Amino acid sequence: MSLKPKSSGKGGNGGNYEQRNFPVPKSGARRARVSLIVDLGVQEREPSYVGPDGKLCKPDADGAVRKDNKPAHQIAVFADLVNDVVDYGGEIGKAQYRLLLNKSFKGDIQGINFYHCPPIDNKGNIIEGKKWSYHAQSMLTKLGDAIGLENFGVQDENDDVELLLNGQFIAEVDVKETNSGKQDKDGNDIIYKNVNFKKPAKVPPEMKEDEDGNEIEVVPTFAKLQQTPMIIGFDNVTEDNVKFLRADIRKKIKASAEYDTPEGAQMKAAIEAYEAKLGIKEDGDAKPAKPAPKAAPVKPKKPVAPTDDDMDSDIPF
Repeated sequence: MSLKPKSSGKGGNGGNYEQRNFPVPKSGARRARVSLIVDLGVQEREPSYVGPDGKLCKPDADGAVRKDNKPAHQIAVFADLVNDVVDYGGEIGKAQYRLLLNKSFKGDIQGINFYHCPPIDNKGNIIEGKKWSYHAQSMLTKLGDAIGLENFGVQDENDDVELLLNGQFIAEVDVKETNSGKQDKDGNDIIYKNVNFKKPAKVPPEMKEDEDGNEIEVVPTFAKLQQTPMIIGFDNVTEDNVKFLRADIRKKIKASAEYDTPEGAQMKAAIEAYEAKLGIKEDGDAKPAKPAPKAAPVKPKKPVAPTDDDMDSDIPF
């Protein structure tokens, strides 16, 4: 599925879950491939604050001036760490670790802005006659550069994010662990594990010899993805592929401008059908589904991350 920006260039908790230690990848430079891109729709945005020097700053900085941001089309991007196979348990089992490249905080995803920006000179003036592209500091631009896509993001030329799918890069990952003070059913300490994606980097070449014995640089090829890379959008989502949208992504999509409109009808129907199977109510709480006569209650099959925020927000698919 192709996915391009919509802009023209102008201008709850409480689930019935058992706490357990959740699998995480290794820290450091990890081999990765882009595996999933999700259209989050048009989202409201938090205000920004600009200091006297015209640069972004914290709200409490001296001279900070609030700048309200207009709603924007946003996406989420995931990459699978091809050498980090972990056991998610349940119906997922062993799979390559799926890493969210978006920023997030306490279960709230920060969407990646999905629109073009005008070219600016060193004085802050728009360069006329030059095509718009993704912002230079956008995760999309950085990811395209790490993968090796030339001029990625240039409007109407090289701006389809489908080009990122299956692209290989080095993911800088930081894993921090904190003892929760709780224990699982086997008496093991529950360790809260926070996985942060720092930045994408190019794959460094390796030195090898050619047929004549001369040393040459060769970019290594990473292991293949276990899951087929895909884009999930409002017009191609189904009850089958909606299972790849973890809880915090579904929550974000529900907050989009499109969700309760005809444009979002297919997405809404797929999410509601999927969550109904899991017994998840509209408020996000997971409840056991009503049992059939003389049958045991049906419980969600997904493994759960030990966190006090969104209980299944770290589950990849």
